[in-house]
Amino acid sequence: MKKNIILLITIIALIFLILFLRVNIKKDNSNPLQENLINNYTYGYNLDNEQSTINNIYVDNENIYYLLVDTINDSNQLYNYKLKKLNIYNNETTEIKNYTNTKDDCYLNNNYIYCTGINNFTVYNLKFEEIYTYQYNEESNVNFIPYKDTYLKLSQNNLKLIINNEEKLFRTINSNIPLYYKDYLKTSNNSYILFNDDNDYYYIYNINSNTIKTIEYQNYFSFAEGFVFYNDKTFNIYNLVTEKNMEYENNLETSYFYTSTMSQDRNTLYLYNIIDDIILIIDLKSEKIAKLELLYAKDNPISHLLVKDNYLYINILQDENNFYIIDLDKLDLPLIDTNDYQNEISSKVANDINNFEQNYHININVKEDAIINFPDFSAEKVINNNIIIKALNKLESILVKYDKTFFESFYNNGYEGLNLYLTGKLTPSNYETQVSNPAAYSLIYNKKYMIVIDINQPNIEELLCHELMHNIEFNLKNQNISSFSNWQAYNPQDFYYNNSYTTTKIFDYTLNEQEINNVYFIDFYSHTYEAEDRARIFEKICSCNSESLINDYPHLYQKGLYIKQEIAKYYPNLLNTKLFASLK
Repeated sequence: MKKNIILLITIIALIFLILFLRVNIKKDNSNPLQENLINNYTYGYNLDNEQSTINNIYVDNENIYYLLVDTINDSNQLYNYKLKKLNIYNNETTEIKNYTNTKDDCYLNNNYIYCTGINNFTVYNLKFEEIYTYQYNEESNVNFIPYKDTYLKLSQNNLKLIINNEEKLFRTINSNIPLYYKDYLKTSNNSYILFNDDNDYYYIYNINSNTIKTIEYQNYFSFAEGFVFYNDKTFNIYNLVTEKNMEYENNLETSYFYTSTMSQDRNTLYLYNIIDDIILIIDLKSEKIAKLELLYAKDNPISHLLVKDNYLYINILQDENNFYIIDLDKLDLPLIDTNDYQNEISSKVANDINNFEQNYHININVKEDAIINFPDFSAEKVINNNIIIKALNKLESILVKYDKTFFESFYNNGYEGLNLYLTGKLTPSNYETQVSNPAAYSLIYNKKYMIVIDINQPNIEELLCHELMHNIEFNLKNQNISSFSNWQAYNPQDFYYNNSYTTTKIFDYTLNEQEINNVYFIDFYSHTYEAEDRARIFEKICSCNSESLINDYPHLYQKGLYIKQEIAKYYPNLLNTKLFASLK
């Protein structure tokens, strides 16, 4: 009897131990392992991308699937693809399949891989096993779109239904402009296709009703139940499951977002602001905003962003831990009113401009103040504070290479100093005599030295350097100083400038030449005017923080030394700065 009681107690204890272990194992597997914890709400992982491009990601419970692509031959358009998965609980990376030396265009979308070849369309599952293939004649601009248990082929605004490996005309989309497939969404009883046109406007096509709706927005991102369209004034949320759309005011006054997403409850937007390298979290109900700063991945752009099961998944380019999972339940960030946030950014713009004017004795004009009646061109207004702040940071990286006496020289002879106008797109008034797509202008107008820059351009550092060279020459001329009198001696004997922005080139002598001793000019724009030639060379000196490329070309290098020599005659203090540090 005693032995039986002891045996019974032992069995009961074992049962409790097993239950305890099962409960705790399950609990441990309910979130990512603690060893990946970076802070109290972020887990960091390394997607083994081998320096390849991550085509897309798909999250399935504990596994993150990602498709890598390498271009192995640009001219022949040959690619390598690798499908991998990362288990977030044990940190194991598995290579599922290596698909090599193919001309197919493949992408991962949810739990399928779609590959379009020259004359075949193939669908694979997440084991990279072929589950569907279709042969078709070679056509350009063909897309395949999932529909029920088969696919639709889009070609020249015609949707063709594929049945038993044969095509049957399904719909002709009622549009007199070419439409391009962008995205799709299936609901329980309908399918929707998102198109765009050459101007990046969007159109939602309802398959059941055979109707198309024009969306007058140029920005969008998708979420589980539809699409969010937006501009710098409005967020318009099209929910295709509930067949409702909601419109919210965009108090941020910006449309500079990238790879953004939406919460599953449709109440929160996660907007990646590539200008500030932050994720803005907007509660649409309360109009409150939080700033999620990824300090451990600063200056490395986010390529993918999605929300699932109250976790935010983030893939970041060029980062040691390039994949992050944020537990939104643990995320506790201060919320501020969106208007207060915008006021905060506006104050920063004002402070930065004031510091510019104090430190460099130049005048900065932005927003409405930057749009004046320029004599030969017009400019679009930029109101996005984040773009302005980013531009100011870039411009300062150039201005810091000069000294204050240089900028003060632009006040000589009754002139009102150097004035920077930070604008958007620039349009000339006369296409017959001017460049059709200028990125910046320099002019003297109303006793002011003016530099106008389209700050949406990616190379505004070079643009500023280029225009500063023009203004140096303007300034010297206004002091009756003749500079660069020996410039022609540095050109080929048979060369002459076009003295026009629209005349077709006659000469080459540019970086296109195979022999470095035949290179005298940066590009064909340098053939237009003597001053443009100098400005193109100067921008390669002024904007470079290491060795300038002109060091590698003997004639460009001699021109660069001559520019340095002439500038130093009249601005000797610049020899004590880092302006010419890129010259050997």
